[in-house]
Amino acid sequence: MESPDVTPKWASNGNSGKILQEIVLPDKGSLRGVTVNSDGTVLYVSNWDQNKVYCYVGDPVSGYSLYDGFNFAVDSEFAATDGPLQVGPFGIQLMNTKNLLFVTHDADFKGGAGSGYSYGRIYVANPNTGELLDTVDAAAWNLKIEGQYDNHNSENNASGYTSTFAVDFDDNFNLYTQSWYGWTIDKWIYSGELPTIDITIDGSTTGIEFLDSTIPNEVSLKAKLSKSI
Repeated sequence: MESPDVTPKWASNGNSGKILQEIVLPDKGSLRGVTVNSDGTVLYVSNWDQNKVYCYVGDPVSGYSLYDGFNFAVDSEFAATDGPLQVGPFGIQLMNTKNLLFVTHDADFKGGAGSGYSYGRIYVANPNTGELLDTVDAAAWNLKIEGQYDNHNSENNASGYTSTFAVDFDDNFNLYTQSWYGWTIDKWIYSGELPTIDITIDGSTTGIEFLDSTIPNEVSLKAKLSKSI
């Protein structure tokens, strides 16, 4: 198979290009987000229906294999006024250089338009294991500022509607999240020094070799993220 930098494979002007690789996920569901590390050797995919984030190792030419040492696990169902409410991962993004995996986690509003506002969060996960390192609790921030989850304010320091469907960063590692139903972009500033985690995934189960360095014994975000608009 030719390298992707030799012959373009993308479709354009209605003409179909050649697919380099196709990844078949182990579960059915709604795939909401995908992100990859800087050299394309580690890829993450979110599945909202299954409340999972999958990790794959490989490359676009030789293919990717599911890495079973990664497990992202958070609560998937909450009580709501109109019955049980499912939440799950939407947009995901790997913060390059720091290698922190950010996962927006929210309701799909299938249980009612306002049911999920109290559960919108952004989780920070270890890219090697999926272990939770910290939480940006957007819903708690809205409640603190507004006294309720689903209301705009005139000070422009709370989106009011927690529907965090996307996440991205700037060069200073500030965090930006999209509140879909709030029609806003929220900016979050970390008040301490963000840790850097080497991606040291063991590819022995997939036949792919990675870095020789070891995962730090303990990584924690000592200060919570604070919001500034």
